[in-house]
Order: sequence, then structure tokens, then C-alpha cells
Amino acid sequence: MNNIFINRIAFGLFVFLNIIVGIWVGKKVYTLKDYAIAKRKLGSGSLTMSVLATLISANSFLTIHRVYIRGIGALLPILAIFVSIFVLGRCFFPYLVHFKGCYTIGDIMGRLYGSTGRFLTFLTGAIVSILAITTELIAMKYVSCFLAINPTYLIVMTGLIATAYSFLGGVRSVAITDVMQFALIVVAIVLVTNIALFKGGYLKKVFRQVYCEYPEHIMFWQHSFFNYVIFSSFFHFFSTILVTPPIVQRALMAKSKRQVRDVFTTSSLFFLFFYGLVLIIGFIVLVNFNQCGAEVDTSNILLYIANFLLDSNPFLEGLFVLAFIAAVLSTLDSYLSSLIVSLIRDMINPFYHQKKRNVYAINNTRVIGVIIGCVCTFLAYLFHYYPPFIIMIYALAILSSLALPFIVGVLGMKTSEKIFLVYMGVFLGSFMMIITFVCQTGFSVFPHWIFPPPGRFHFMLATSAWLFASLTAGCMFFALHYREHGKLAWVSFSKKMKKETLSLSLQKQDVNKVQNI
Repeated sequence: MNNIFINRIAFGLFVFLNIIVGIWVGKKVYTLKDYAIAKRKLGSGSLTMSVLATLISANSFLTIHRVYIRGIGALLPILAIFVSIFVLGRCFFPYLVHFKGCYTIGDIMGRLYGSTGRFLTFLTGAIVSILAITTELIAMKYVSCFLAINPTYLIVMTGLIATAYSFLGGVRSVAITDVMQFALIVVAIVLVTNIALFKGGYLKKVFRQVYCEYPEHIMFWQHSFFNYVIFSSFFHFFSTILVTPPIVQRALMAKSKRQVRDVFTTSSLFFLFFYGLVLIIGFIVLVNFNQCGAEVDTSNILLYIANFLLDSNPFLEGLFVLAFIAAVLSTLDSYLSSLIVSLIRDMINPFYHQKKRNVYAINNTRVIGVIIGCVCTFLAYLFHYYPPFIIMIYALAILSSLALPFIVGVLGMKTSEKIFLVYMGVFLGSFMMIITFVCQTGFSVFPHWIFPPPGRFHFMLATSAWLFASLTAGCMFFALHYREHGKLAWVSFSKKMKKETLSLSLQKQDVNKVQNI
């Protein structure tokens, strides 16, 4: 009872602090550029912590249970994400600095592939963002027992809280709250790891005990989930980072190429460090809980850590619960702010621009933010018993189809709206064909290593269909490009940026004329 009271007090103070930050920052935000990318004035430290807070979600804490079940193999997808962050941060994201005036990935695709590219990017990105927000909100049910609050009420409350401070200050308030939330997450995870090592023995002893009792947890290639893990790693390498709206938005917030490289390199190393601590906690949970004869699953992993590792200490338990809530809010508000800006930039503003009307007023943006936040909260309320994980998998697969045209377009290949439209048509057609074929025949026609483990049918199906459709559509994309230009035609960035600067100045002149009218 005492722990519940302390947890509620800590939760209330944490929420109050986030809302106060949103109100304080919101008073200083007057333009959409400040609302969307903070005028590219954030320092490298703040931007790094914002990227990390976006990447570390409720799923990161629940990975402890995956380590408990699968061992090191559970972190292979995480290793793929680490490599993706590092490589893209060093070699690709710096080129996004050239796209002045772009606030979203839809802006970039609109410049490269016209209105079709902008609309399809917005549509797929919006679906993934809504599902990600919904999933994060539903994850709050795992801490409802610590606060003695009905899970449904807690989900709705969290959604409204995130909406309150996100819509007021936009990405600037999100970045500042991300700094607080990331600091809380780091302190909690380091403290829990130290306490776990104190109880489980030194690190070498823990790994030796796991190797002796559960060798497949160390030699992950012998685990029955190995084929699933490999597919998952390959899929996450392309889908989680490259075309995820909040991550691209963070790259667009950087001042220079050097800042992009520094931010994403540092983020990748801290990301790997965080999951190294998760691995240690998962192994200690495996050894100690099995000695107690306890059954552990996703729904009670946090409760077991609080009771057995932290001994129900009020301070440590409250800190751990707040860290989990901070992970939920940090990912949730990043997707929410990027969705608000995408809706304004990629859908509403192009429509009103044709009508010669201006919708850049910051108050209009905030109203739309409130509507989006309430809609996502309502969806989480509807689906809190049945999280939309399956829909999320297929939506991520479709969003990942944008990776190829996004990469070649940013790197300077001559782009065509027609070729992009054909590419997407071929991808979606191939994707649906494979899904229909497998649903009718099963996996019996595929090699044995594609067979999904129990409960992973939809993931293996979506990944297989995505891989086949990407190869087919990619070949079509380059074939049509070669047929149109006679070679792989590239455009230098200097010429490309001059054209884009000219078009931006013309757009600003149109907006000024409308405002004068």
C-alpha cells in the first residue's frame, strides 16, 4: 500500500513536470519551422538524447523477457538496428541537410517524386505512427498494478498527458522532455543492473551459469527461433530506422553534416550499451527466477523485477516504474509530433496551397495536434485488449518499400514520379500476391528454414513477402530508370539544391501574397 502511494506521487510529479515544460516552451513557439524542427537550433547533446529517447520504448524494457526466453539471439535484431543507426548516421543522413525547408520525410519524397510520392509516404507513415502510438499507450497496462489504477483509465490518462505537452510546444518541447525522460531511463537501468549483479554474482559467474544450464541461450544459432531471429534482424535493418518518420525528422533538425554524424554515432553506441544492460538483467532473471521455480511472461516481468531484484524497495520500485513510463512517453510523443507536422505539411497545406490560402498559423497546428492525440488515445482505448501488432507488422513492411526510392533519390539519382508510381504498384501487387498465395497453401512450398516458429506466422509471412516484393519492384525500378535515361543518371547536389532553393523562394512569395490579401 505504501509503495502504491509513493508510485502515485512520483507519477503525478513526473506528469506535472512534463506538462509545465510543454506550456513553458509553447509560449516561445510562433512558427511552424520552430514547431516542426526547432529552427535547427538544438545542440548535439539534446538532439542525441532525443534520438535515443525515441528509440528506447516500452518494448525495450520488455526485451528483458525475450532475453529470458531466447538468450543472446533475442538481441540480434537490436544489433541490426545498431548497425543501421551507425551506417545511416555516417553515410546517408548527412545528405538530408541539403534539403532546406523540409520538415518531414514526406517533404523530401514530395520534392523527389512529386505529389504521388508525398501522399504515399504520408499515408504509410501516418498508419505506422498511429499504430506505434497505440501500441505504446497499450503498454501502460503493464505498470497499472504498481499504481493501482484501472489499465483503461491509465491508457487514456497517458494519451491525454502526451497530447497536452506535445501539441503546445511541438518538437521543441518533445526534445526537452526527451532529455529528462532519457536521463531517468539511464539512471534506472544502470541502478537495476548493479543491484541485479549484486544479487546474481559477478558478470562472469552469471554468463558461465547460463552457458552451463542453458547453452542455447549463448549459442543462439542452435536455438529453435534462429531462423525467425535472422529474418527479424534483416527486416529491422531496413524498416526501423531508414524511413521511420520521427528518426528522419531528427536528422532534419541537425544544423550540419557533422552534427548529424556526431548525433547518430553517439546514439548508436549508447543504444548498444543500453541493450547490453538489458541482456545482463535478462540473464540474471533467467538464473534466479528458475531457481525460485517461478513462471515469467511479458505481463509480469516488471512485477518480478520489482519484487525479487529490487525487494519491493519503495524508492527503487518507483524509479523503475517511472523509467518505464518515461520510455513510453518518449517514443509516443516523438511519433505524435511527427504525425502532427506530417499531416500539416503533406496533406492539409498542399490542399490549401492550391486554394491560395495559408494554414501555417501555429494555432491551427495545435488544434490539429489535439485532434490527432485524442483519436490515437481513443484507438488505444478500443484495442487495449487486442494490441494491433499484426497490423503493425504489415504496415512496417509496406513503409519499408520506400527505402529504395528514398535512398537513391537523396543520393542524387534522377527521379521520376511515373517510375515511382510503377515501383509502388509492382511492390504492392507482389506483396499481396505472396500473402494470398501463402495463406492458401501455407509455407510447405518454401525451404524448411522459412518455416515460422510458433506464434510468429504473420511476421515470417510479412517479411518473406516484403523481401520478394522489394527485389521484384527494385529490379523494375532500375530497369525503367535505365530505359528512360540509357544509364544510371545522377544529378550533382549543387544543381539540385539551386533548383529547390528557387522553388522554395517562389513558394514563399506566394504565401506572402496570400497573407497580404
